[in-house]
Amino acid sequence: MKVLFVVGHWLFVFFNKQQTTKEQITNNKAFMPIIDALLVITLALLVGVLIRGSTKNRQQQLEESFNRQQLEDAFYQLLQEQGSCISLIELTAAARVDVQQARQYLERQVQLFAAVPEVDADGDTFYRFPKLHKRSSVDKST
Repeated sequence: MKVLFVVGHWLFVFFNKQQTTKEQITNNKAFMPIIDALLVITLALLVGVLIRGSTKNRQQQLEESFNRQQLEDAFYQLLQEQGSCISLIELTAAARVDVQQARQYLERQVQLFAAVPEVDADGDTFYRFPKLHKRSSVDKST
């Protein structure tokens, strides 16, 4: 409530271009409806901006979560299909995400799994990850 009074006081001073006291503002009834209307409009705009921002944040979170899942699925599928060698372009194409997102994901995986960067004969960089070994049914029973 004190904030509203301060804002109202500032508006009153701004429009009258003179210094006033608290008593002068409360005694001048002509400007109070204008100040109240301006405060209500300002608060309504602020609430609208906050609601719109939270909706965008939620949509952005959902999109990032979906992209992360796409990257994970594509990454492990490529590990299996490509003999543990993955390039950035392969991951980006398989996951169908932005190159920057794929690069960040791949760099994180390279650090986690201690992958080794290699360059093929064409000059393309790919990363060699530890091989996935499938356990045979004999290994599982012991």
